[in-house]
Amino acid sequence: MMRYGLGPDWKSSLTIRFFSLGICCNATWNRIDEKTWDAIPFASAWKSDIEKILSYGEGVSPGKNTDQAAVGEIRKILLALV
Repeated sequence: MMRYGLGPDWKSSLTIRFFSLGICCNATWNRIDEKTWDAIPFASAWKSDIEKILSYGEGVSPGKNTDQAAVGEIRKILLALV
């Protein structure tokens, strides 16, 4: 949904960055109740929101999750979209 919301701008980002974005969002999903999560308009995220989320996810990979302080910050960004 975030790629869709960015339109052509997403093409300027590397696919690997969106893989990291997925890991960050997945880690945050556990900290937001389902009803609220479902209400988040991911497609309305600005490029700056996505860049900020990615900055908290530096170095994430399968098996190396986002630390809890970063998850808290990502949570704030996502909840601000609602």
